[in-house]
Amino acid sequence: MQYLIETRHIPLILKVDRGVTRTYIDASHAIHKNMRGHRGQVATDGKGAAYVDSKKLSVNTTSSSTSKLVAAGEGLITQNIMVLTFQNLSRRQ
Repeated sequence: MQYLIETRHIPLILKVDRGVTRTYIDASHAIHKNMRGHRGQVATDGKGAAYVDSKKLSVNTTSSSTSKLVAAGEGLITQNIMVLTFQNLSRRQ
């Protein structure tokens, strides 16, 4: 939080890259006390992160590969919403 306070004068720059939306999702296996994994998600439409999310997985998994699969499934809905939003914004320009 201190970083955000001290760098509030630096502008946030977002740039659209021909409507190409990229979403990156990754997960870590069994890092919480209840042995659930954690996922992170970033969506970008060129330069800068337009959407960032980090959440505990909703289920316990048996391996890191399964954690990544669950993370992709949980992030898929958000990814589709972001793609549609970026497409609509690109059309308006």
